[in-house]
Amino acid sequence: MRISDAITITELSRLLKKSRPTVYKYISDFESGDELAVPQAVCDLFHLIIDSEISKAEITRYCKKRFGEPDISISEQCQDIIELLKRYEKRIDLDRIEKIIRKEIERL
Repeated sequence: MRISDAITITELSRLLKKSRPTVYKYISDFESGDELAVPQAVCDLFHLIIDSEISKAEITRYCKKRFGEPDISISEQCQDIIELLKRYEKRIDLDRIEKIIRKEIERL
């Protein structure tokens, strides 16, 4: 079994609290036999996935126990930001904030 057959890269990224490119790199290094390039805890997880054909629910439980709960979702973070913007709309420069956000989105 391949790692990406057991869980999506996006889900694994969230559980490991790492970017998707980092998770892709870990998987690539691991699958090419360069396990020393992968953090030991992540390497242990990959072995568990490959060797025992663990379910997605079991992977999630394992990661939460081993790596902690994932950060709140982006949508929850966005909702918090929207509420703050509404609360302080008279004291903030929304045009400047929009430019910053658009610049960051383009960078992604």
